[in-house]
Amino acid sequence: MGRKAMVAWALLVSIWAGLVGGAAVFEPSIDYVPLYAIAFTVVAFPAAYWAIASNRAIFDSAHRPGRMAIFILVIFLVTVVLATPFAFFLGHTGPLGIVVQLLAYVVGLATALYVAYGGGFDLAWERYT
Repeated sequence: MGRKAMVAWALLVSIWAGLVGGAAVFEPSIDYVPLYAIAFTVVAFPAAYWAIASNRAIFDSAHRPGRMAIFILVIFLVTVVLATPFAFFLGHTGPLGIVVQLLAYVVGLATALYVAYGGGFDLAWERYT
């Protein structure tokens, strides 16, 4: 797979990650959702590119259904589970609350990238199908 294809796949994954991350955090206002989505896309792109570039074998199994659905579910669940208690105790409009939400998103992103693209999904597919 060439560099252009990896960049395209990483961009697609990071856009999904940005949209899911923007929806998962407790934004100060609905007006900031596009800003969160764009910011999270920018954060997600290097991570997605690295995950895809270091696991080139996933393209051999790209046809398997459910990879993107698993990615979206895992990033959403991990981010929400981690962000909710901190948003409750720290608030979601203060600087510390926003930083903790971003950290929760980064942990959710890393977990989702591993599960969907780093071998977790393929390992489960091989074992249970």
